[in-house]
Amino acid sequence: MTEPSRYSVVEPDEVWESFFSVAPLVLVGTLESDGAPDIAPKHQATPLGSHGLFGFVCRPDHSTLRNAVA
Repeated sequence: MTEPSRYSVVEPDEVWESFFSVAPLVLVGTLESDGAPDIAPKHQATPLGSHGLFGFVCRPDHSTLRNAVA
């Protein structure tokens, strides 16, 4: 008689179907080059350390990211 395995194979898609995470929705405010405000909702935002840095998800072609790194 074989002993049952302590491990099982779980496909990645199966894990995410039953996993829920809570991520904040924040408003990121930047200024366009002409001084106009640019306010954009961002999710999966998080503080980065204790020095006032903050990370968020954004596509490189969005003006929010271009303004933030300018």
